[in-house]
Amino acid sequence: MWMNPASGVAVETVPIVRGTAQSGGRLTLDTFDHFDRIIRSGLADATALEHAGPDQLAALRFERVVLLMDPDADGIHIGALMLLYMQRWAQPLINTGRVAMVRAPMFVLEPTGTGEGTPPVLAYTPNDCQARVQALAAEHGAPPRVQAVRGLASMAPMALSAYCVDPATRRLDTVTQASIRAVIDT
Repeated sequence: MWMNPASGVAVETVPIVRGTAQSGGRLTLDTFDHFDRIIRSGLADATALEHAGPDQLAALRFERVVLLMDPDADGIHIGALMLLYMQRWAQPLINTGRVAMVRAPMFVLEPTGTGEGTPPVLAYTPNDCQARVQALAAEHGAPPRVQAVRGLASMAPMALSAYCVDPATRRLDTVTQASIRAVIDT
């Protein structure tokens, strides 16, 4: 839960979803049922959310659900599945703008020759990284040092906090019906 420092009230719930492509082959009905119960309990009673009105939404213990996945192919796949799950079981949360996804960077670029205090530049796609490398090289006279983010666990704790957790500095996109349609159409 992310607490509002001013009020001490929980404003976000962050369901933790872990898994890899390799574990999918070992998925059993019991494992799926366990996962289903964890997600539903984290979002409150999904059957109530499916047809929830304003009173039920106002009674939730959080203001929004924030999804955060690895920026690799597995994380993108898990994110798509989570969006479809949320569309099926928690559509009122989506319709009221209470579901968001954090965009974790795929690359962290550190400009060279600029001194200690220069903040890193984040890139979210390979094409974005290539364009930013060229721009930084032209600006600073040398290409930046590029670190590929292999997963959230590969990030230093301070970087993970700054790029993905802290509401003041993370990149957060509100989930809409249009963004879910884009997942379905892709």
